[in-house]
Amino acid sequence: SQPTFTANGINFNPAFQFDGTDDFLAINKSFSAATAGEEMFAAVLPESAAGANILGMGNVANTTATEEFRYINDSLQFGAAPSYTAVTSATATDGFPQIANAHRFQDNTTPTKLLLNGSEVASGTVNARPNIDRIDIGARRIQANDNQTFKGMMAEVLLFNRQLTSAERQQVTSCLLYTSPSPRD
Repeated sequence: SQPTFTANGINFNPAFQFDGTDDFLAINKSFSAATAGEEMFAAVLPESAAGANILGMGNVANTTATEEFRYINDSLQFGAAPSYTAVTSATATDGFPQIANAHRFQDNTTPTKLLLNGSEVASGTVNARPNIDRIDIGARRIQANDNQTFKGMMAEVLLFNRQLTSAERQQVTSCLLYTSPSPRD
């Protein structure tokens, strides 16, 4: 089913409430591999950081074409297949508004970075750049089902099919911090 819109969501701003059971938004469209890098942002208020996808791209059953931007085991993670590799942060806290960001460079020699509220929390190598056949917001696709559904609120989700400059990334983060969450100090 679809998440519920609430006009008074994250810090009194509009957001979608995901129930953590079966709420997600599916975009059934093919996307080419992100050869120019990619950037993902989400203004979220997770109720649980135990195992929930912000963005599930592709179909996990098709191990040659999947990417995930998610909370897993109380950490923020971005990974891709084939030969699934991921960058995982040390911790991510549920119950607080936050801006989650995964930044992948155009080349495979520069580490992929994860940021929370504009601060880098992890970096590492994620080499796979699959073609994507769908995007799920708030879940991931595995065979014919969606799972690892997000529980909490999402105010904004942005996906760029290119590497942003530092200035662009800072602008997006500043805008999201201004319009959505107030990060925890």
